[in-house]
Amino acid sequence: MIKKILFALAVLGISFAVLPTTTASAHTNSISSTCEALTVNLINYAPEVQAQAAVQEQSHMETQHKYTRWQSYQWVTTDWLTAAPAGTGWTITSTRTVKIVDKAAVAAVVGKSNTVKVTIDGVVKADTTFGTTYNTIFSLGDKYVSHNYNVTVVAYDNHQYDVNKSGTSTPCPKPVVPSVTFTQPTCTTLGSYTIVAVEGVQYKINGEVVAAGTYPAQNGSTVTVTASATSASFVFDKNTKVSFSSTFTAPQDCTVEQPPVVPTTPVTPGKGSVLGASTITTLPYTGSSASVIAATAFSIFAAISTILGFALRRAFSTKA
Repeated sequence: MIKKILFALAVLGISFAVLPTTTASAHTNSISSTCEALTVNLINYAPEVQAQAAVQEQSHMETQHKYTRWQSYQWVTTDWLTAAPAGTGWTITSTRTVKIVDKAAVAAVVGKSNTVKVTIDGVVKADTTFGTTYNTIFSLGDKYVSHNYNVTVVAYDNHQYDVNKSGTSTPCPKPVVPSVTFTQPTCTTLGSYTIVAVEGVQYKINGEVVAAGTYPAQNGSTVTVTASATSASFVFDKNTKVSFSSTFTAPQDCTVEQPPVVPTTPVTPGKGSVLGASTITTLPYTGSSASVIAATAFSIFAAISTILGFALRRAFSTKA
């Protein structure tokens, strides 16, 4: 009984020993995108089979003989020959005609290959055949916008490894630079600050969002504007300034300009005047702008009064 068991185990061992070992290699595809490129990597596909035209057989017909002679007390017969062997006494005993193939015929071979087609934003970037591997990186162009792509693969040996994959790339964050400018006050104007509109940038003052535009600033005030990206699609460079601040200081050397002095102008009455001569006298003013304006108004009133007096004198003179 033990011998039978040992014999059975030995047979099984031999059977396992003679089993062939194979390494399976499956078709593998990897298709991925970044904000800048599309990568298509295809491996372990069936090798290409080159197409081959049929080759016609090349042959010719040949006449052959068997020769016989008496030699060493016996008849000796040759194999099929095209000419008599050396020596004398040979006689042809058989003849045949046979076809001799000089070049064998070769059947036509149909070419086989895998195919791949890559389309980006509706434009065909590749449409070609490949063998066991295909690895290509395609540039997407503008990395700050998304791109649509499609990759189609046909495996000639097994269609379960065909691929038809579409996708959309994710854009890279777009670098943006905020901008805020300040204008200090002058003797005649208030200071101001200008927030420049930039795509992807949001501005805040004291934690409140503020729109782009130009705003007045009171003398002695300090304005601080901070900037931030509106979404992950935008990014600031590490050296980009994101906080802007300025104090608006009133100028100290402002002076009020004096109006020009109007010279005294004599007015000569006409013939028959009863009111006599008059003069227009300006009164120089210094001080505030309001005082200057009042002085100027008074000078204008005095001039008008003089002109009216002259007109009345002429009227009385004419009646006389």
